[in-house]
Amino acid sequence: MQVSRKRRKGVFSLREQTLRLVCFIGFCVAGAYLGTVFSLPISGYLCQTNIMGGWPSVFYLFGECPFSACLRMKRDQENPVP
Repeated sequence: MQVSRKRRKGVFSLREQTLRLVCFIGFCVAGAYLGTVFSLPISGYLCQTNIMGGWPSVFYLFGECPFSACLRMKRDQENPVP
């Protein structure tokens, strides 16, 4: 656990200022737990229904979300807002 904390602080320190670093890390870690809380019921619902083929829809949905986020970030880097 200690190694991951050091890596996390190193990666986030490149992005945020020192004073806001603790809040930023806490927000990101809490987001990981909240993502689990929201994704489990959604996964259960998708497995019970026949939307997009039942249980494979979980992989389609949660695989498409990060992919589209990466494309959106790439687009925003190429066309920055003035």
